[in-house]
Amino acid sequence: MDYFRQEELRQYAYEDAKDGSYDHMPSDYEEQKFYESIYMEAEDDLKRDDGELDSLLAYGIIIAVVGIAFIIFLIFAQGALVGYSINYTPLIIIGFVLTGAIMYVSGGSNKFLNFLFYLGCFALATRFFATIVGYYEGVPYLNYIYAETTHLGGLIKYSIFYFIYIVLVPYGLMKLVTMMVREFKTPKQQEKKLNI
Repeated sequence: MDYFRQEELRQYAYEDAKDGSYDHMPSDYEEQKFYESIYMEAEDDLKRDDGELDSLLAYGIIIAVVGIAFIIFLIFAQGALVGYSINYTPLIIIGFVLTGAIMYVSGGSNKFLNFLFYLGCFALATRFFATIVGYYEGVPYLNYIYAETTHLGGLIKYSIFYFIYIVLVPYGLMKLVTMMVREFKTPKQQEKKLNI
C-alpha cells in the first residue's frame, strides 16, 4: 500500500468516525486493518476533543457560579460582616494584639503563626472599614447601611471598595509587620551567637 492510498484511507477513516459509519471500508484485508486502526484513533481523538470542551465548559460554569455567589455575598453579607466587627471591637483588638505578640515571639518565621496574625489583621481592617465609610458618608456605618435612603448602587460601591480594601490592606499590614519583626529580631540573635 503506497503513501497516497494510506492518506486517502486516513481521510476516509476520519470522515467515517465523525459520521459514526463505515461507508469507506476497503475490501483489501491489509487496507481494512489500517483503516480500522485509523478509525479507532479518530474516535479517540473525537472523544478527547469532546471531553476537553466539556471540562472547559464545566470549569467556566463553576467559575461563573462561584463568581456570582461571591458578588452576592459582597453586596449583601459585607454589611453584616462589618456590622458584627463593630459590635465585637474589643475582641478584635485583643485578638490582633495577641496574634501580633505570638507572631513577635516566633520571630515572624512560623507560617502558621503568621497566618494567625493575618487573620487578626483581617479582622482589624474589617473593623476600620466601618470608620472609613462613616468618615466619607458623614454618618456612622450602621446608620448608612440600614438607612432607607441607601440604594443598591451605594451598597455595590462600598462592596467593591471593601473587596479591594480587604485584599490589599490586611496582607500588606501582615507583610510589613512580619518584615519589621524579622529585621528587629535577627540582629539580636546573631549577636548572641557571636558572644557565645
